[in-house]
Amino acid sequence: MHETSRYHLIEVPRPESGWSQLQALADRARSAADQVNSAETPVRFLRSIFVPDDEVCFQLFEGSPAAVADAVDRARVESERGAE
Repeated sequence: MHETSRYHLIEVPRPESGWSQLQALADRARSAADQVNSAETPVRFLRSIFVPDDEVCFQLFEGSPAAVADAVDRARVESERGAE
């Protein structure tokens, strides 16, 4: 990954249709990161992390803040918050 790459943890609210949609969210995030990824804007979707006891899900990306933000926007992920 590029030297300005960082890990970004994006908190995802519970989908309206329930947690059964987690795979669809992960697929959209992966596809969006693949669309954004280039030599100029390296970004990767790494994984989703579901914490059922807290009813929260996180998506983990690696890339620059701008590239991750672009991927999250393209994936139509409504994030509660993000952390680098």
